[in-house]
Amino acid sequence: MSTMNLRLTTTLLLVVLAMSGCASDEDVPEDQALRPASAPSGWTTNDLGPVSVATPAEWEKQPPAKPTQTMTTTTWRAKEVDGTSPGGMEVRVITKPQQGAKKAAQALAVSAMASLAGGDIEPEKIVWPNAELAYYLAYTAKVPVETDPAAPKKSYIARTAVFDLADGSQIQVTALVDEAQGAKVPEQALSTVKFAES
Repeated sequence: MSTMNLRLTTTLLLVVLAMSGCASDEDVPEDQALRPASAPSGWTTNDLGPVSVATPAEWEKQPPAKPTQTMTTTTWRAKEVDGTSPGGMEVRVITKPQQGAKKAAQALAVSAMASLAGGDIEPEKIVWPNAELAYYLAYTAKVPVETDPAAPKKSYIARTAVFDLADGSQIQVTALVDEAQGAKVPEQALSTVKFAES
C-alpha cells in the first residue's frame, strides 16, 4: 500500500471512529424510558452554551449560582405556593468532571436515596443524540418545606439525566414537580435536552 493510500485509509478510519462515539436520533431505541422530543407549545427554550433545554413558561430563571472553576449551575423554579415551589429544574455544565456519567449517576442516586428518601434508584443507561454516554434516573424525592421545617416533607416526582460529551464535559439535568402533577412535565423537560453536533 502506498504512503498516500495509507494516509487516506488512516484518515477515514479516524473519521469513522470519531463519528461512532456519539449517537444520532436514529440510534435511540423506541422503548427507551426517556426519548428526545421537541418542546411543548408555549415552553421557553434556553441556550446554555453546550446544551439547550426547554422549560414551562411559568418557571422563572433564578439568579445564577456562583460558578466554580469547573461548573456552572442554572436553575428555574415555579412560583411558590404555600411556601414551596411546585416544580423546577437545575442544569449543571461541568467542564472537567471528576467521574464519568455512570459513576456520577450512581453517586446522584445514592445521594437521593440518602437525603431525599428517594427509595431504590437504579440509573438506566440510555442513548442520546450527540452524547458519548448517558444515564437516566427516575425517582420520588421527599423535600422539607422551606418555610416550615417541622411540617411533613413534600413528595416530588424527580427525573435526572447525566450526559458525557465528546469534548470531555458533562451535563447533569434534574427536573421535578409536586407529586400531584405526575411525571409528565419533568419527563418532557428532560426530553428537550439537545447538544450541538461535535
